[in-house]
Amino acid sequence: MKLVCDVADMRLRIAKEFIDSDIWDVKYVRGGMIDINFIAQYLILKHSCEYPEILVTNTSDAIVNMSKCGILDEKSSMELVFALKLWRRIQGYLRLTFEKKIIINSVPNESIRCAISRIVFPEEKHTVEWNSIEEKVRSIENNVYAYFRTIIENPTEIVSCKNNHIRNVK
Repeated sequence: MKLVCDVADMRLRIAKEFIDSDIWDVKYVRGGMIDINFIAQYLILKHSCEYPEILVTNTSDAIVNMSKCGILDEKSSMELVFALKLWRRIQGYLRLTFEKKIIINSVPNESIRCAISRIVFPEEKHTVEWNSIEEKVRSIENNVYAYFRTIIENPTEIVSCKNNHIRNVK
């Protein structure tokens, strides 16, 4: 009970410190890298005594191993790993391209939009319409955040956690 409350509280503190409304801030946005890492670390802490094979340094490998152990189902595991790899590619590209945080929608440069299109839709041979790119990114973020809510936030709804909040642990 305490573990899930602590994880939920840590995520809330991060959300207060970092504005997470920009879908391209793939580290801090709800459903971004931080949420995937919190899911993985929480499940590792919760299940590593029973399943030591999940104790690996690579988050993607840990998630795959959790699927093999039955901690996560295969579909969830695949979606979380896919999202994490996508967020890393987007983050890497944006860090290499821009010195400071940028608002993607204000970037008129077509070559940057084409590069992001290839990152988000690598299977497409042509540049995908910008609205479709944003829609796919937002959809993946919402999907990851749904996993975060199911695994971490929902179990803490009625248990007494820090600051005497009443939450529920299943």
